[in-house]
Amino acid sequence: MKKNLSIFATLLIAIAVFAFLTKTAEADKTVFGSGSLEDTEQVKQISLNYLRDNTANRAIGSADELKVKSVEFDELNMAHTKVFQTVNEIPVWEGEAIVHLKSDGSLRTITDNLKDSIIVNTQPNFTAEEAEKFAVQMYDGAAELSENPKVT
Repeated sequence: MKKNLSIFATLLIAIAVFAFLTKTAEADKTVFGSGSLEDTEQVKQISLNYLRDNTANRAIGSADELKVKSVEFDELNMAHTKVFQTVNEIPVWEGEAIVHLKSDGSLRTITDNLKDSIIVNTQPNFTAEEAEKFAVQMYDGAAELSENPKVT
C-alpha cells in the first residue's frame, strides 16, 4: 500500500511539474521575429500602444503625432521600434524614443527622449514662392565661400 501511495505521489508531482513547465514555455512563446511585413506591422502597433500608455500623463501632445521611423529585429527575436515626435507633422528636434519588445511581445524597456511642453507656431510666415524669392535675392548670384576647397 505504501509503495502504491509513493508511486501515486511521484506521478502527481511529475504531472504538476510538466504542467508548470508547459505554462512557462507558453509564456516565453515567440510572437514575432521573422521580420515579415506582418510582424513589422504588429510590432508597430504594440509599440505605439505602449507609448500611448507611457505618455498619457505627460505634456508631449498627441501620441498620434508619434511617427514610426523603423522597426528592427535582433538575433534574440526582440524588436526595436524607433519613433520620432512631430507637432503638426513637423519633426521635433531630438524628440525620439525606442520601444524595446521581448520576443513574446511584452515590453522590455523604452528609451525615451520625447520632448515635453512644446509650444510652437507651425504656420509658415511666407509662401514657398516668397521664400524662394528671398533666397535668390540674398544670394544675388555672387558665389561666396567660407574657405577655399581642399583636396584630402
